[in-house]
Amino acid sequence: ELKKPQESVLKHLSLLHQFQGETSTLPRPVDPYGGQEWLPHHVCHHCPGAAWACHLGLNLVADQIIQDMRQLAASVVQTMQPTDDDAGFQPDDIVIHLRLGDALKGHHDEHIGLLPHRTYTGLIQKAIGEMKKQNVTTPMIRSIGIVTQSFDKANVRAFDRSDETLHKSKAVADDLVAFLQEVFPHVPTIQIHNEEPPLLSFARLTTARIASICGASTFCTLPVLATLGPARGYLFRGEKHSPWAVHTILQHPERLESFKVPRLANHVIDKLTVEDILHWLRNQLPIGEEIIDKAPIIRNSPSVKREDEKIIVDGGLSGSIRG
Repeated sequence: ELKKPQESVLKHLSLLHQFQGETSTLPRPVDPYGGQEWLPHHVCHHCPGAAWACHLGLNLVADQIIQDMRQLAASVVQTMQPTDDDAGFQPDDIVIHLRLGDALKGHHDEHIGLLPHRTYTGLIQKAIGEMKKQNVTTPMIRSIGIVTQSFDKANVRAFDRSDETLHKSKAVADDLVAFLQEVFPHVPTIQIHNEEPPLLSFARLTTARIASICGASTFCTLPVLATLGPARGYLFRGEKHSPWAVHTILQHPERLESFKVPRLANHVIDKLTVEDILHWLRNQLPIGEEIIDKAPIIRNSPSVKREDEKIIVDGGLSGSIRG
């Protein structure tokens, strides 16, 4: 939560408590693997740690949680209407979740880290192409929002408060904004949302009008799974990124896809200068799926031409990358 959240945000935080109460009364899904009925505490038993460690359990209640996420997002949109004194909640056309903070520090959790900037521009172009294939009138991109954490040490977790971590986090986010402006110069609004409580971040990811992109993080998994068509939801598929979510993605190919790209491991980022990090983000092509955990950090094949750049989506090459 923010140290000094806006009054309008405080007014609607009670929705989160309502949401938490509703999810404790989930219906009893049938376990397709053993035929027994599952209750929420069974899911918790099979997922005792972080969500990325859960291979079985959350997928059995994913549909209900997705409905809860959509109801939560709808409540935010309906109750945070613009007024003369408050802009209210304004959904974005494109929403990107960018995990920073601990993703830039060397605690050797290779399941987090950074993805090349062209990952995001390629997926945005792919989403527009998919909407055209479905004969959906492609709207003009009016806004791109980047959801990430605060750059104010008073508003972040204790282990993210070092000056170096905050400096690198801001530099990465600002550079992504600059890169998006270069690739999409006609988009009037490209902004960072990093002073919103989690409730609003979830709603923002769910209500994207064209595409919602979940990078190397589990924070964004559920809200992006809840993305409403014809908008597309893209989720990074790593070794430890919510493996249970694959079941839901495969059930909804009309609006959800997973993707793979090279990832710069956080314990390598920890040793790099800001200039080296930004150089990698701008010059590494989103081709392949390796974890880059040692030098050289740029792993582009010299035989790959710019016009042939591709991003791996669900095991196949799809979506030209430009910019």
